Amino acid sequence: MKKSSKLECKIIVFRKVLHIYYSFQGEKLRNSTGILPKDEKKHQKELLVQKGKIDKIIQDYVVKNNRKPSVQYIKDELKKDVRVDTNLLLDLFTEYFTFIQNKRMKKSSLKDYKSCQNSLISYQVIKNVVLTLEDLTPDFLRDYEIFLSEKHSTPNGSEKVKTKGELNNNTIRKRFDVLRSFFRYLVNQKGILLEKEVLKPNTVSRYDNDPEVLTMEELQYLFKYSPSTDNLTKVRDIFLFGCMTSLRYSDIVSLTKDNIRNNIIEKVPQKSKKQQEKYLVPLNDTALSILEKYNYNLNIFSNQVFNWILRSN
Repeated sequence: MKKSSKLECKIIVFRKVLHIYYSFQGEKLRNSTGILPKDEKKHQKELLVQKGKIDKIIQDYVVKNNRKPSVQYIKDELKKDVRVDTNLLLDLFTEYFTFIQNKRMKKSSLKDYKSCQNSLISYQVIKNVVLTLEDLTPDFLRDYEIFLSEKHSTPNGSEKVKTKGELNNNTIRKRFDVLRSFFRYLVNQKGILLEKEVLKPNTVSRYDNDPEVLTMEELQYLFKYSPSTDNLTKVRDIFLFGCMTSLRYSDIVSLTKDNIRNNIIEKVPQKSKKQQEKYLVPLNDTALSILEKYNYNLNIFSNQVFNWILRSN
C-alpha cells in the first residue's frame, strides 16, 4: 500500500478541519451563502483564523490526553470562543436589518424584512416574553409559525401589535425565508452556533391561490361605480386596469407612455429583466381611458397600501 506524502496528509487534515468548521455551523462544505465576490478574500481569511483555533484545540487536547479529541469536544470548545455584544434576539435582528439595508436592496424587498421584524416584536408582546439566542430552538419556530397563522389583538396596556395574524401559507413562508437569512448572518457574521434544525426549519408548503375571474358585466359595473373618496377611485381604476391587462402590480406602476405603441403595451416584465422577454398587451378603450386619466402614470400607491385600501373597502 502506497504511503501518503506529508503534503497529502496535510491536505487531508485541512479538509477534515474545514468539514468540522462547517458542520458545527450547520452548513455543508460549499461556498458560503450571502458572501459577495468582493468579500470572498476576507471570508477566506476568517476561515483560516477558524482553522488556527481548531488546530490549537486539537494540539492542546493531544498534549494533555495523548489522544485525539472528538468532534463534539471541538464544537464545545469553539462555542466558548463565541462572543456577542448582546443576547437579545431583536437587538441582533436590528443589526441584521441595518446590514441588509447597506446592501441597497429594493424597498419592496426590504418590506419583507421589516414585516418579519414587526412579527417578532408582536410575538414578544402577545407572549409577554423577551426573546434571546437561547430561544432559537425548533420548539420556538413551531410556536412562531402557529402564532403567524392565528388572529391577534393588542393586549390592554401594551404597545400596539402590528402583526394581526391569520397569514396564509405563502406569507408565512416569506417570514421564514427572512429568518433563514437572519440565521445565516448570525453564523457567518457573528460567529454564533445554531442547531441544524434551526438553520433549516420546516415550514408549511406553498400553495397557489385559486384565481377569481370577474365577468365583463362586473368590470363595467365597477367602472361606472362612484367611490366615496379620491384614493378609493384611484385604487378602483388601477384594479380595473390590472384586470383588463393581466399585468403584475410591479409592471403596472412602472408603466410609462413610452411603453405604449399603437394602443399596445410593449414592455419587459420587472421580474424577468435578465431574459429581456418583452410582452405585447393590446389595450381596449377602457384601459386606454384609465391611462389617459392619470397621464400614463399609475405609480400612485405602494403595493402594500394598494392592497390595504382594496381589502378594507
